[in-house]
Amino acid sequence: MNINILKILFLISATRINNQGLVPIICRLTFQGDRKAFSTGLFINPNYWNSKQQKAKPPNDNNTFINSQLSLIKNEINQAFLFLQVNEKTISHQEFIEISQNCIANVLPNHFISEPEIRVSHQIKGRTLNAFDFTKGILQSINGNSDYHWFLS
Repeated sequence: MNINILKILFLISATRINNQGLVPIICRLTFQGDRKAFSTGLFINPNYWNSKQQKAKPPNDNNTFINSQLSLIKNEINQAFLFLQVNEKTISHQEFIEISQNCIANVLPNHFISEPEIRVSHQIKGRTLNAFDFTKGILQSINGNSDYHWFLS
């Protein structure tokens, strides 16, 4: 039996402070070692965020609203995940992220939801062009090689 565990983490992006001194709350989903993060559309004062409990503290009107919205988002994502497990439908990570974003859009219809960050395990910039150039060079050297043509015939 394959056990699939979905981890939902809410965190703040402290480097993206807006003019009002608020930072966005990010939702990060981890499934089978793959992480996808996207904005929830909610903003909070960084001093009011308790990262250990993933809640806004101390209780006031705005923080209570934020906590209830985060709870709704988490419940919607868990419901979608449970539905997929019960129906035994296999989906890709990208499909799951899209389903999660749709759930958040239903909970927070008036908020902008950013595109998820795509985490790459290693840099791939420039490698493709170098690989093509390398292959092109090999093909050009083989074309002029009579031993290679003799071997193929």
